[in-house]
Amino acid sequence: MVTPFGSMIGLKGNETEMCSSKGERCWLDDLVDTPIESVDALTKSLQTLVDNTRTNNSLNLMSHLGKAMKVVINLQTFLQVNGSQVEPSIAFDVSENFVKTFSQVIDQSFAWSNGSDTERLETASQLLLYIQYTAFSSNCYLSPLNDTKEFDSKNVFEMHYFNKTDKILFEHNSSSILIPDGIVFSDADYSQSCQKNTDFGALIQGLEKHLSKELMDKQEINTEIIAFSINNANGTHKLDDGKNVRVSLKHKSKINLGDAVDCVFWDFEKNEWSSEGCKVITSASNRDTTVCECKHLTNFAALMDTTGREENGSAKNAVTLVFCALSVIYLLIMVGMDRTEVASVCKLLSFVLLYSLLSSFLWMLLQAFHLFRMTYNVFDEGIKLYLFMIFARLVRHSSAMTS
Repeated sequence: MVTPFGSMIGLKGNETEMCSSKGERCWLDDLVDTPIESVDALTKSLQTLVDNTRTNNSLNLMSHLGKAMKVVINLQTFLQVNGSQVEPSIAFDVSENFVKTFSQVIDQSFAWSNGSDTERLETASQLLLYIQYTAFSSNCYLSPLNDTKEFDSKNVFEMHYFNKTDKILFEHNSSSILIPDGIVFSDADYSQSCQKNTDFGALIQGLEKHLSKELMDKQEINTEIIAFSINNANGTHKLDDGKNVRVSLKHKSKINLGDAVDCVFWDFEKNEWSSEGCKVITSASNRDTTVCECKHLTNFAALMDTTGREENGSAKNAVTLVFCALSVIYLLIMVGMDRTEVASVCKLLSFVLLYSLLSSFLWMLLQAFHLFRMTYNVFDEGIKLYLFMIFARLVRHSSAMTS
Protein backbone atom coordinates (compact mmCIF):
# COMPACT_ATOMS: atom_id res chain seq x y z
CA MET A 1 0.00 0.00 0.00
CA VAL A 2 1.27 3.48 -0.80
CA THR A 3 2.17 5.52 2.27
CA PRO A 4 0.43 8.92 2.16
CA PHE A 5 3.12 10.89 3.91
CA GLY A 6 6.20 9.47 2.24
CA SER A 7 9.05 11.32 0.60
CA MET A 8 8.36 13.99 -1.99
CA ILE A 9 10.43 14.94 -5.00
CA GLY A 10 12.33 18.14 -4.29
CA LEU A 11 12.36 17.79 -0.49
CA LYS A 12 15.90 17.60 0.83
CA GLY A 13 15.86 18.20 4.55
CA ASN A 14 16.30 21.87 5.43
CA GLU A 15 16.72 23.06 1.85
CA THR A 16 16.45 26.85 1.68
CA GLU A 17 16.05 27.64 -2.02
CA MET A 18 14.27 30.91 -2.72
CA CYS A 19 10.72 31.10 -4.04
CA SER A 20 11.90 33.68 -6.57
CA SER A 21 15.18 34.90 -8.04
CA LYS A 22 15.42 37.94 -5.75
CA GLY A 23 17.40 36.18 -3.04
CA GLU A 24 15.16 36.60 0.01
CA ARG A 25 14.32 33.67 2.25
CA CYS A 26 11.39 31.76 0.85
CA TRP A 27 8.11 32.14 2.70
CA LEU A 28 7.61 28.44 2.17
CA ASP A 29 10.57 27.71 4.43
CA ASP A 30 8.85 29.62 7.21
CA LEU A 31 5.71 27.55 6.76
CA VAL A 32 7.64 24.28 6.66
CA ASP A 33 9.49 25.21 9.87
CA THR A 34 6.37 26.41 11.70
CA PRO A 35 5.17 23.75 14.18
CA ILE A 36 1.46 22.94 13.97
CA GLU A 37 0.34 22.59 17.58
CA SER A 38 -3.22 23.95 17.45
CA VAL A 39 -6.20 24.29 15.14
CA ASP A 40 -5.56 28.03 14.99
CA ALA A 41 -1.96 27.48 13.80
CA LEU A 42 -3.29 25.02 11.19
CA THR A 43 -5.84 27.44 9.76
CA LYS A 44 -3.31 30.29 9.63
CA SER A 45 -0.67 28.21 7.84
CA LEU A 46 -3.20 26.87 5.36
CA GLN A 47 -4.58 30.35 4.65
CA THR A 48 -1.04 31.64 4.05
CA LEU A 49 -0.45 28.82 1.58
CA VAL A 50 -3.66 29.71 -0.25
CA ASP A 51 -2.97 33.45 -0.32
CA ASN A 52 0.61 33.08 -1.59
CA THR A 53 -0.12 30.71 -4.48
CA ARG A 54 -2.94 32.60 -6.17
CA THR A 55 -0.93 33.52 -9.29
CA ASN A 56 0.72 31.04 -11.65
CA ASN A 57 4.21 32.47 -10.99
CA SER A 58 4.09 32.34 -7.18
CA LEU A 59 6.40 29.29 -7.23
CA ASN A 60 9.30 29.09 -9.67
CA LEU A 61 11.05 25.76 -9.03
CA MET A 62 10.01 22.15 -8.74
CA SER A 63 11.38 22.11 -5.19
CA HIS A 64 8.88 24.87 -4.34
CA LEU A 65 6.06 22.53 -5.28
CA GLY A 66 7.61 19.93 -3.02
CA LYS A 67 7.80 22.40 -0.14
CA ALA A 68 4.16 23.37 -0.62
CA MET A 69 3.25 19.71 -0.31
CA LYS A 70 5.52 19.43 2.74
CA VAL A 71 3.32 22.06 4.41
CA VAL A 72 0.26 19.98 3.48
CA ILE A 73 1.93 16.91 5.03
CA ASN A 74 2.51 18.77 8.28
CA LEU A 75 -1.10 19.95 8.37
CA GLN A 76 -2.45 16.50 7.62
CA THR A 77 -0.22 14.92 10.26
CA PHE A 78 -1.80 17.23 12.84
CA LEU A 79 -5.31 16.46 11.59
CA GLN A 80 -4.78 12.71 11.74
CA VAL A 81 -4.19 12.99 15.46
CA ASN A 82 -6.34 16.00 16.36
CA GLY A 83 -9.10 16.00 13.75
CA SER A 84 -11.75 15.64 16.44
CA GLN A 85 -10.75 19.07 17.80
CA VAL A 86 -11.81 20.81 14.60
CA GLU A 87 -15.20 22.49 14.93
CA PRO A 88 -17.69 21.79 12.11
CA SER A 89 -17.74 25.46 11.08
CA ILE A 90 -13.92 25.47 10.79
CA ALA A 91 -13.84 22.02 9.17
CA PHE A 92 -15.63 23.30 6.07
CA ASP A 93 -13.18 26.20 5.61
CA VAL A 94 -10.18 23.90 6.13
CA SER A 95 -11.42 21.46 3.49
CA GLU A 96 -12.17 24.28 1.08
CA ASN A 97 -8.68 25.75 1.50
CA PHE A 98 -7.07 22.36 0.86
CA VAL A 99 -8.97 22.16 -2.43
CA LYS A 100 -7.91 25.72 -3.34
CA THR A 101 -4.28 24.92 -2.49
CA PHE A 102 -4.16 21.87 -4.76
CA SER A 103 -5.89 23.74 -7.57
CA GLN A 104 -3.43 26.62 -7.37
CA VAL A 105 -0.40 24.32 -7.17
CA ILE A 106 -1.55 22.67 -10.41
CA ASP A 107 -1.61 26.16 -11.96
CA GLN A 108 2.04 26.94 -11.09
CA SER A 109 3.20 26.81 -14.72
CA PHE A 110 6.62 28.36 -14.03
CA ALA A 111 7.53 25.73 -11.45
CA TRP A 112 6.24 22.81 -13.56
CA SER A 113 8.18 24.02 -16.63
CA ASN A 114 11.47 24.17 -14.69
CA GLY A 115 11.60 20.45 -13.96
CA SER A 116 12.56 17.38 -15.95
CA ASP A 117 9.97 14.92 -17.25
CA THR A 118 10.78 12.53 -14.41
CA GLU A 119 10.46 15.26 -11.77
CA ARG A 120 7.12 16.39 -13.18
CA LEU A 121 5.78 12.84 -13.26
CA GLU A 122 6.86 12.01 -9.70
CA THR A 123 5.61 15.31 -8.31
CA ALA A 124 2.27 15.02 -10.15
CA SER A 125 1.87 11.44 -8.87
CA GLN A 126 2.49 12.55 -5.30
CA LEU A 127 0.15 15.52 -5.72
CA LEU A 128 -2.63 13.23 -6.97
CA LEU A 129 -2.03 10.98 -3.99
CA TYR A 130 -2.21 13.89 -1.54
CA ILE A 131 -5.43 15.16 -3.10
CA GLN A 132 -7.01 11.77 -2.40
CA TYR A 133 -5.63 11.40 1.12
CA THR A 134 -6.62 14.93 2.05
CA ALA A 135 -10.14 14.16 0.88
CA PHE A 136 -10.11 11.01 3.07
CA SER A 137 -9.01 13.08 6.04
CA SER A 138 -11.64 15.74 5.30
CA ASN A 139 -14.33 13.08 5.55
CA CYS A 140 -13.28 12.42 9.16
CA TYR A 141 -13.76 15.93 10.50
CA LEU A 142 -16.63 16.77 8.13
CA SER A 143 -18.65 13.69 9.12
CA PRO A 144 -20.32 15.38 12.15
CA LEU A 145 -22.03 17.72 9.66
CA ASN A 146 -23.77 14.60 8.28
CA ASP A 147 -24.62 16.23 4.97
CA THR A 148 -23.37 16.24 1.37
CA LYS A 149 -20.67 18.88 0.93
CA GLU A 150 -19.30 20.35 -2.30
CA PHE A 151 -15.94 22.08 -2.83
CA ASP A 152 -15.29 23.69 -6.20
CA SER A 153 -12.09 25.34 -7.40
CA LYS A 154 -10.62 25.94 -10.84
CA ASN A 155 -8.80 22.61 -11.20
CA VAL A 156 -10.23 20.48 -8.39
CA PHE A 157 -13.85 19.66 -7.64
CA GLU A 158 -14.83 17.47 -4.67
CA MET A 159 -18.12 16.10 -3.43
CA HIS A 160 -18.31 14.48 0.02
CA TYR A 161 -21.15 12.11 0.93
CA PHE A 162 -22.24 10.89 4.37
CA ASN A 163 -24.58 8.03 5.29
CA LYS A 164 -25.27 7.16 1.65
CA THR A 165 -26.22 3.47 1.56
CA ASP A 166 -27.83 3.34 -1.89
CA LYS A 167 -26.20 3.95 -5.26
CA ILE A 168 -24.27 7.19 -5.81
CA LEU A 169 -23.86 9.16 -9.04
CA PHE A 170 -20.90 11.52 -8.83
CA GLU A 171 -21.00 13.86 -11.83
CA HIS A 172 -19.18 17.02 -12.88
CA ASN A 173 -18.20 18.60 -16.22
CA SER A 174 -20.04 15.80 -18.13
CA SER A 175 -17.84 13.09 -16.53
CA SER A 176 -19.31 10.76 -13.92
CA ILE A 177 -18.91 7.64 -11.79
CA LEU A 178 -21.94 5.50 -10.95
CA ILE A 179 -21.49 3.52 -7.73
CA PRO A 180 -23.95 0.60 -7.28
CA ASP A 181 -25.55 0.09 -3.89
CA GLY A 182 -24.19 -2.40 -1.38
CA ILE A 183 -20.49 -1.79 -2.09
CA VAL A 184 -18.15 -2.92 0.73
CA PHE A 185 -14.43 -3.64 0.95
CA SER A 186 -13.12 -6.65 2.83
CA ASP A 187 -9.62 -5.12 2.85
CA ALA A 188 -10.54 -1.50 3.56
CA ASP A 189 -8.28 0.41 5.95
CA TYR A 190 -10.87 2.26 8.02
CA SER A 191 -9.86 5.14 10.24
CA GLN A 192 -11.03 4.68 13.81
CA SER A 193 -11.86 8.39 14.09
CA CYS A 194 -14.18 8.32 11.07
CA GLN A 195 -17.67 6.94 10.80
CA LYS A 196 -18.44 4.50 8.02
CA ASN A 197 -20.47 5.48 4.94
CA THR A 198 -18.29 8.56 4.36
CA ASP A 199 -17.47 8.72 0.66
CA PHE A 200 -16.00 11.30 -1.71
CA GLY A 201 -15.66 11.93 -5.43
CA ALA A 202 -13.17 14.26 -7.12
CA LEU A 203 -12.58 15.63 -10.61
CA ILE A 204 -9.05 16.93 -11.28
CA GLN A 205 -7.98 18.79 -14.40
CA GLY A 206 -4.57 19.96 -15.58
CA LEU A 207 -2.62 17.28 -13.70
CA GLU A 208 -2.97 14.60 -16.37
CA LYS A 209 -0.54 16.41 -18.72
CA HIS A 210 2.27 15.88 -16.18
CA LEU A 211 1.55 12.14 -15.93
CA SER A 212 2.46 11.32 -19.53
CA LYS A 213 6.23 10.66 -19.45
CA GLU A 214 5.83 6.90 -20.00
CA LEU A 215 3.31 7.26 -22.85
CA MET A 216 4.30 6.67 -26.46
CA ASP A 217 4.51 9.53 -28.93
CA LYS A 218 0.99 9.13 -30.25
CA GLN A 219 -0.68 8.47 -26.90
CA GLU A 220 -2.29 11.09 -24.70
CA ILE A 221 -4.68 11.36 -21.77
CA ASN A 222 -7.75 12.87 -23.41
CA THR A 223 -9.89 13.45 -20.30
CA GLU A 224 -9.72 14.92 -16.86
CA ILE A 225 -8.97 12.60 -13.93
CA ILE A 226 -12.01 11.41 -11.98
CA ALA A 227 -11.71 9.61 -8.64
CA PHE A 228 -13.96 8.09 -6.00
CA SER A 229 -13.43 6.50 -2.58
CA ILE A 230 -15.78 4.65 -0.28
CA ASN A 231 -15.46 4.50 3.50
CA ASN A 232 -12.00 6.06 3.56
CA ALA A 233 -10.43 3.03 1.91
CA ASN A 234 -6.84 3.92 0.99
CA GLY A 235 -5.29 3.00 -2.35
CA THR A 236 -6.88 0.99 -5.14
CA HIS A 237 -9.44 -1.58 -3.98
CA LYS A 238 -11.30 -4.25 -5.89
CA LEU A 239 -15.05 -4.32 -5.48
CA ASP A 240 -16.58 -7.23 -3.64
CA ASP A 241 -19.48 -9.40 -4.86
CA GLY A 242 -18.45 -9.09 -8.50
CA LYS A 243 -19.89 -5.58 -8.83
CA ASN A 244 -18.57 -2.95 -11.23
CA VAL A 245 -18.57 0.83 -11.23
CA ARG A 246 -19.52 2.60 -14.45
CA VAL A 247 -17.22 5.48 -15.38
CA SER A 248 -18.14 8.06 -18.02
CA LEU A 249 -15.24 10.23 -19.23
CA LYS A 250 -15.78 13.39 -21.29
CA HIS A 251 -13.11 13.83 -23.98
CA LYS A 252 -11.14 17.06 -24.16
CA SER A 253 -11.07 16.64 -27.95
CA LYS A 254 -13.23 14.45 -30.17
CA ILE A 255 -11.73 11.16 -31.27
CA ASN A 256 -11.20 10.63 -35.00
CA LEU A 257 -11.53 7.60 -37.26
CA GLY A 258 -8.83 5.10 -36.38
CA ASP A 259 -8.22 6.36 -32.83
CA ALA A 260 -8.18 3.74 -30.07
CA VAL A 261 -9.39 4.63 -26.55
CA ASP A 262 -8.79 2.71 -23.34
CA CYS A 263 -9.92 3.28 -19.76
CA VAL A 264 -6.95 3.55 -17.41
CA PHE A 265 -6.12 4.38 -13.80
CA TRP A 266 -2.93 5.75 -12.25
CA ASP A 267 -0.91 3.03 -10.52
CA PHE A 268 0.91 4.76 -7.65
CA GLU A 269 3.20 1.78 -7.07
CA LYS A 270 4.49 1.69 -10.66
CA ASN A 271 4.01 5.39 -11.48
CA GLU A 272 2.25 4.57 -14.74
CA TRP A 273 -1.20 4.28 -16.29
CA SER A 274 -2.80 0.83 -16.21
CA SER A 275 -5.98 -0.58 -17.74
CA GLU A 276 -6.15 -3.63 -15.46
CA GLY A 277 -9.69 -4.32 -14.25
CA CYS A 278 -11.36 -1.89 -16.68
CA LYS A 279 -13.07 -2.42 -20.02
CA VAL A 280 -14.57 0.03 -22.51
CA ILE A 281 -18.32 -0.24 -23.15
CA THR A 282 -18.25 0.39 -26.88
CA SER A 283 -22.04 0.51 -27.29
CA ALA A 284 -22.30 3.40 -24.81
CA SER A 285 -19.22 5.33 -26.00
CA ASN A 286 -18.96 7.87 -28.80
CA ARG A 287 -16.60 10.51 -30.20
CA ASP A 288 -17.22 12.80 -27.23
CA THR A 289 -17.36 10.35 -24.32
CA THR A 290 -15.79 7.03 -23.30
CA VAL A 291 -17.83 4.79 -21.00
CA CYS A 292 -16.21 1.90 -19.15
CA GLU A 293 -16.80 -0.52 -16.30
CA CYS A 294 -14.14 -1.19 -13.67
CA LYS A 295 -13.78 -3.78 -10.95
CA HIS A 296 -12.07 -1.40 -8.51
CA LEU A 297 -12.19 2.15 -7.18
CA THR A 298 -9.38 4.68 -7.58
CA ASN A 299 -8.79 7.47 -10.13
CA PHE A 300 -9.65 7.05 -13.82
CA ALA A 301 -8.96 8.67 -17.18
CA ALA A 302 -9.21 7.81 -20.89
CA LEU A 303 -6.02 7.07 -22.81
CA MET A 304 -6.25 7.91 -26.54
CA ASP A 305 -3.91 6.25 -29.04
CA THR A 306 -3.75 8.04 -32.41
CA THR A 307 -1.37 5.57 -34.05
CA GLY A 308 -4.08 4.27 -36.39
CA ARG A 309 -5.68 7.65 -37.09
CA GLU A 310 -6.61 8.22 -40.73
CA GLU A 311 -4.97 11.43 -41.87
CA ASN A 312 -5.75 13.45 -44.98
CA GLY A 313 -2.81 12.71 -47.26
CA SER A 314 -1.87 13.76 -50.80
CA ALA A 315 -3.00 10.39 -52.23
CA LYS A 316 -6.50 10.73 -50.74
CA ASN A 317 -6.76 14.30 -51.96
CA ALA A 318 -5.73 13.22 -55.48
CA VAL A 319 -8.31 10.42 -55.56
CA THR A 320 -11.00 12.82 -54.37
CA LEU A 321 -10.15 15.33 -57.12
CA VAL A 322 -10.14 12.62 -59.82
CA PHE A 323 -13.56 11.25 -58.89
CA CYS A 324 -15.01 14.73 -58.51
CA ALA A 325 -13.78 15.51 -62.02
CA LEU A 326 -15.31 12.28 -63.36
CA SER A 327 -18.63 13.16 -61.71
CA VAL A 328 -18.62 16.52 -63.46
CA ILE A 329 -17.78 14.88 -66.79
CA TYR A 330 -20.65 12.37 -66.47
CA LEU A 331 -22.99 15.19 -65.52
CA LEU A 332 -22.03 17.05 -68.69
CA ILE A 333 -22.57 13.85 -70.71
CA MET A 334 -26.07 13.41 -69.29
CA VAL A 335 -26.89 17.04 -70.09
CA GLY A 336 -25.61 16.68 -73.67
CA MET A 337 -27.26 13.35 -74.54
CA ASP A 338 -29.87 14.94 -76.82
CA ARG A 339 -27.35 17.05 -78.68
CA THR A 340 -27.00 14.94 -81.85
CA GLU A 341 -26.16 17.70 -84.33
CA VAL A 342 -22.46 16.81 -84.38
CA ALA A 343 -21.95 13.16 -85.42
CA SER A 344 -18.54 12.77 -83.79
CA VAL A 345 -19.81 14.05 -80.43
CA CYS A 346 -22.83 11.76 -80.68
CA LYS A 347 -20.59 8.73 -81.29
CA LEU A 348 -18.32 9.68 -78.42
CA LEU A 349 -21.25 10.01 -76.01
CA SER A 350 -22.68 6.67 -77.17
CA PHE A 351 -19.32 4.96 -76.61
CA VAL A 352 -18.93 6.41 -73.12
CA LEU A 353 -22.48 5.48 -72.10
CA LEU A 354 -22.16 1.92 -73.43
CA TYR A 355 -18.75 1.50 -71.80
CA SER A 356 -20.14 2.74 -68.48
CA LEU A 357 -23.08 0.33 -68.69
CA LEU A 358 -20.89 -2.69 -69.47
CA SER A 359 -18.39 -1.71 -66.75
CA SER A 360 -21.19 -1.53 -64.20
CA PHE A 361 -22.36 -5.03 -65.11
CA LEU A 362 -18.78 -6.34 -64.98
CA TRP A 363 -18.08 -4.92 -61.52
CA MET A 364 -21.42 -6.17 -60.23
CA LEU A 365 -20.54 -9.62 -61.57
CA LEU A 366 -17.17 -9.58 -59.81
CA GLN A 367 -18.82 -8.46 -56.58
CA ALA A 368 -21.39 -11.26 -56.91
CA PHE A 369 -18.60 -13.79 -57.49
CA HIS A 370 -16.77 -12.50 -54.40
CA LEU A 371 -19.89 -12.81 -52.26
CA PHE A 372 -20.50 -16.27 -53.72
CA ARG A 373 -17.01 -17.41 -52.71
CA MET A 374 -17.51 -16.07 -49.16
CA THR A 375 -20.83 -17.93 -48.87
CA TYR A 376 -19.68 -21.05 -50.75
CA ASN A 377 -16.75 -21.79 -48.44
CA VAL A 378 -18.83 -22.13 -45.27
CA PHE A 379 -21.13 -24.92 -46.54
CA ASP A 380 -20.50 -28.64 -46.90
CA GLU A 381 -19.98 -30.38 -50.23
CA GLY A 382 -23.65 -31.32 -50.80
CA ILE A 383 -24.91 -27.77 -50.58
CA LYS A 384 -21.94 -26.35 -52.50
CA LEU A 385 -23.08 -28.13 -55.72
CA TYR A 386 -26.53 -26.52 -55.60
CA LEU A 387 -25.04 -23.10 -54.88
CA PHE A 388 -22.69 -23.44 -57.86
CA MET A 389 -25.59 -24.39 -60.15
CA ILE A 390 -27.61 -21.38 -58.97
CA PHE A 391 -24.65 -19.07 -59.56
CA ALA A 392 -24.01 -20.51 -63.05
CA ARG A 393 -27.66 -20.00 -64.00
CA LEU A 394 -27.55 -16.37 -62.80
CA VAL A 395 -24.41 -15.74 -64.85
CA ARG A 396 -26.04 -17.22 -67.96
CA HIS A 397 -29.12 -15.04 -67.58
CA SER A 398 -26.95 -11.99 -67.00
CA SER A 399 -24.96 -12.75 -70.17
CA ALA A 400 -28.15 -13.11 -72.17
CA MET A 401 -29.44 -9.73 -70.92
CA THR A 402 -26.26 -7.89 -71.95
CA SER A 403 -25.88 -9.55 -75.33
